[in-house]
Order: sequence, then structure tokens, then C-alpha cells
Amino acid sequence: MHLQVFNSNPHLTLAYIQSMETKIRFLPTMALLIALLSCITLTSYKVEAQSHFPSPRTLAQYYKPRTCDIFPRMCLTEGSLGPDCCRKRCVDLKEDSFNCGRCGKVCSYTEVCCDGQCVNVLFDKNNCGGCGSTCAEGSYCTYGMCSYA
Repeated sequence: MHLQVFNSNPHLTLAYIQSMETKIRFLPTMALLIALLSCITLTSYKVEAQSHFPSPRTLAQYYKPRTCDIFPRMCLTEGSLGPDCCRKRCVDLKEDSFNCGRCGKVCSYTEVCCDGQCVNVLFDKNNCGGCGSTCAEGSYCTYGMCSYA
């Protein structure tokens, strides 16, 4: 009879008691984990806050990027975008549509920079469809194709 009273109350079943024991056993572990994560978060916040305002003594230690206006030979290295320097960037004045032929000369929306000149590759018979693509003698360039119907 005593066993029936114990089983009739769902909060006092053996499974419930075992689950509560498991939760109580992991409680110190969870508290330790939360404390550890809090310490890491607070420490990283302090390091980040210190790095925003360096002392004048450490300003000289910061990396200063090398730009082609100070080091012009860097535009001649392998992997450079071009041999010329415009506005602290390496460019190719023969192909760059924002620096075509000279620094700051921008080609219009319909033009492409070919050999340092802005040309419309849709209608230029010397650069039909792309730079250096010429049409045959007597033909014309229409919409980037030579002698289009």
C-alpha cells in the first residue's frame, strides 16, 4: 500500500528523483563554466579597450602601409596591378578606365581604356568588341562586331 502512494504522486517517482540528482550533480560544473566564460569575456574587453587608446610611446610600433607614392618601385613587383602610381595605388595607365593615359582621367560609361585612350568598343573598328580587335579593310564595327548585318 505504501508503494502505491509513492507511485501515485508523479513528483516522487524514481525517474524524477534520478533526474533531480543528475541536475544537482551538474550544477557546480555549470557554475564553474559560467564563471570561466565571464572571466574570459571581461579580460578580452579590457584588452580591446586598451588597444583603442595607445600611449604615444607605442604609436611608432604600428604598421605603416607602404604606398607607391613613397616607394614607387613597388609597382614594378610581380603581382602588382600596374607599373604606374596614381593616388597611392599601382595602376596600368594603358588599361585602367579610371586612370586612362594619365592619373585621374576617367573613361565614360560606354568607353573602355585601350592603350591609354578611351574608346567605345561597340563602334571603333580598331578596337571592335575589345582592345586590339580590328576589323578587316573596308568593314565597319557595329555593336562590337565587324560588318554586322
